[in-house]
Amino acid sequence: MYPISIEDGVWTAPCTQNPDRWTTTADEGAKALCRACPRRWQCAKEACVTPGAEGLWAGIV
Repeated sequence: MYPISIEDGVWTAPCTQNPDRWTTTADEGAKALCRACPRRWQCAKEACVTPGAEGLWAGIV
């Protein structure tokens, strides 16, 4: 698992560490990480306005 981490004031989402996990076949662990992510709602908004958005966004496939 790739936990959500905040180091030195810089927040790193797990999807940025292993993007293939979110763009190919999203597993239950990836969905759980998305749903716990503090950026989830911003991510959902981005998915709505990004043409051709694919994969797991904001915990939803």
